[in-house]
Amino acid sequence: MNENINVGIDLGTTNSVIAVFENGKVVVRKHNQTHKDTLPSAVMPKRDKLVVGDKAKSEAFGPRGDDVAFAFKRKMGTSERIRFRSTGQEFTPVELSAIVIKELRERHLQGDPLEAAVITVPASFDLTQSHATVEAGRLAGLKQVVNLQEPIAASLAYANTVDRETLPDEPWLVYDLGGGTFDVALISTTGGELKVIDHEGDNFLGGVDIDRLLVERFIFPYLEREFALQPEMRAEFTASSGRYRAFYSRFMQGAEAAKKELSTNSAATIDELQFGIDPDDPAEFDLPITRSEFEECLRPIVDQTVDLINRLLTRNQLQSIDIAFVLMVGGSTYIPFVRRRVGERIGVEVRTNICPITAIAQGAAYFAATRAIDLTDKSRTLTDSEPAVSVRLAYERCSVHTTEILAGRVEGNRHGLSYRIERADGGFDSGLKPLEERFMEDLPLVVDAFNIFRVRVVDSHGGAVALDLGEVCIAQGKFAPLGQPLTSHVCLEHDDSGSTRLRAILKRGTILPAKATALVEATKSVSRGSKDCLTFNVYEGDPTLPPEACKRLGRLEIVGSDLERDVRKGAAISCYISMEESRVLTVAAEIEETDQFFSEVLTLEKRDVRMRELRCDTETLQEQIEASIETANAEQSYERSKQLKSLSRRIEKVQEAAWEAPEDDTTDRRFQLDDEKRAIVQELYRLESPGRIGHLADQFKESIGAAEVAVAEGGSDLDRRRLEDVRQRAQAALLNEHPRELEAAIEDIDEIRYGIFWRSPRALVALFQNIVTNEYSRFNDTELADAHIQAGRLAIENSDWMRLRDVNITLIQLLPERDQADLANRTGIRILGE
Repeated sequence: MNENINVGIDLGTTNSVIAVFENGKVVVRKHNQTHKDTLPSAVMPKRDKLVVGDKAKSEAFGPRGDDVAFAFKRKMGTSERIRFRSTGQEFTPVELSAIVIKELRERHLQGDPLEAAVITVPASFDLTQSHATVEAGRLAGLKQVVNLQEPIAASLAYANTVDRETLPDEPWLVYDLGGGTFDVALISTTGGELKVIDHEGDNFLGGVDIDRLLVERFIFPYLEREFALQPEMRAEFTASSGRYRAFYSRFMQGAEAAKKELSTNSAATIDELQFGIDPDDPAEFDLPITRSEFEECLRPIVDQTVDLINRLLTRNQLQSIDIAFVLMVGGSTYIPFVRRRVGERIGVEVRTNICPITAIAQGAAYFAATRAIDLTDKSRTLTDSEPAVSVRLAYERCSVHTTEILAGRVEGNRHGLSYRIERADGGFDSGLKPLEERFMEDLPLVVDAFNIFRVRVVDSHGGAVALDLGEVCIAQGKFAPLGQPLTSHVCLEHDDSGSTRLRAILKRGTILPAKATALVEATKSVSRGSKDCLTFNVYEGDPTLPPEACKRLGRLEIVGSDLERDVRKGAAISCYISMEESRVLTVAAEIEETDQFFSEVLTLEKRDVRMRELRCDTETLQEQIEASIETANAEQSYERSKQLKSLSRRIEKVQEAAWEAPEDDTTDRRFQLDDEKRAIVQELYRLESPGRIGHLADQFKESIGAAEVAVAEGGSDLDRRRLEDVRQRAQAALLNEHPRELEAAIEDIDEIRYGIFWRSPRALVALFQNIVTNEYSRFNDTELADAHIQAGRLAIENSDWMRLRDVNITLIQLLPERDQADLANRTGIRILGE
């Protein structure tokens, strides 16, 4: 049995590929019946079974074309279900993907056992989609699934097959336009390491969209001219209950065939099409398309990908002249216009000297050669405990030499411990050696190969010491990735006195796997045994944006029925967040005052977009934009008004498309519209930021002034250092015009001031007298309030300031909510507790 995974799978939107690393090379497995490199990602029911691949896709041209499921990869991580009309069966995108993986597993490997594989995902996939891909692999019978970002796979395939001398020191781009998704990644191969610097992408931009555009631009207008089809009847083609749904799949397949033909010929004909206003009496027709018509139709899609490239370069302060070349992968890059247009727009050499269809799977196989098979149970509980001994290893991941040094440093109790290093192929064994504080080993490398070494630490009885050392992988003469970067921030939603903002816990660009700890506060009191719960939403996106502009992944939930003691508002909660290399997220929480630990409390949510809600959201957003236009005009900010009017036109298009689409639309159009709506929200926020920054700048000056007075009168050295740190953050937010970050800094400044207030004897006495003088007759429970007032006076006599602090909090809680707010406004302090 292989020690390493060695198998890579490109689970594609339109086609899937499997490749194997064997004998130091990558081999693409051909289907043992069709002898093709690719397996169409299509499924359909036939009699009492499901057929997959070419057999299913061929049926799309027949009368049962609407009973073929394809392009379901784009719905991974959603709540969608695909229903087959002929049998009434329903499947999730995960289940259909598992069927495709199982077909690859059983037929491409010709019955050989396959329990572990690397499966690629678009870099722009969110965490829910990545998790769904792992789930699909497991459902297909794989016991170990490792996700790999597709741009990394493509760059590995290229870097490990071309002459190293042809790889430049300058960064280069991977342009991956596949059947359903688009990714562009900025790659560096300097110093013998392959690194993804940054990326951009769109989960709903690919060959399927080109096919759909051909249907909308050519076939539908033809039907309106020749068959008197009314424009409002187009929804009948994509609704699950639509009367013309059976024709739509055939139209899409015909458009795909014409697209491929136009890649080599100057003209094509979509033939053997059928349609009739009465679907039971269709007529056949052919539709000719020229390459020039096709390219004019394609231009906006290609230009959209170029816009994403330019955004990537701008963010990294690069120009086209700084880029060595663009590597084209993905089936849609076979189209000559795509290659030509991208080269013309960005002015960079376009390279196509790698198979665009199989490159992703080949790169996944290279990556799989660096990963050991680990079929142990992955379920575990996250804790912050550490082993008694720790070992840190240092070595070169890539080498041009035949021997490399592995250095180790040991901390903790190493008494009676030994170590052993073995190469996976059995060609090297260091033998058992005492574990010294520092140790070094010369590791012999197999030439032009991926060398895997395992380091084990054992005790005096030969028992294994549990250390997370992973594997030592050294690629001799090969490239291995520096690591898979996190493609977007992972944030917790923080609610503070009604002001909701996001807090980045794992930052974009962090190399996976990664762990982080975040300290949050209980936003309300929860009683033991109650049905109440503490909920913290987890988002993926830019923390400087409002939550509605980001993707909600799920929620961290602690239910009162699971508590051993009551939790008060403001109680400290430690959140332990761990993300695997495959972007599978685990969250645990610990409540300090109850000393309870909760594991696996994150509930990932499948994406659910409903047309009715989308229409309402776009109407609300349109109203916000119109109000912003009025404000901009009133302030004579005419350039901002012009940009806002452009946003208004964009949201109108989204509204129009949302109203035209049926509620039970079977395409992924709703997700595309929802993504566009989110992009508009982000742009609206950016355009409004300058005005908000001006208001917040005044608020910052007021808060920092009050805090400086408080620190001078009663602050500690720690308060002074904290205030200076927050001041620098606020100034950076002002400079970069990030209102959310400035709001957060202002809140932290106020927090410092409030903290000083609540431990200042003079302030506590003044607050007590204020409450007693102004509020005594308004307490909800005057008898209880009287007892605490007497306790407060006694605390003042005895200089018991902690007791006086607690008395003040209790008295405030006994006031009606309106009086609590009045007191806060009058005294200018934040009320602690409820």
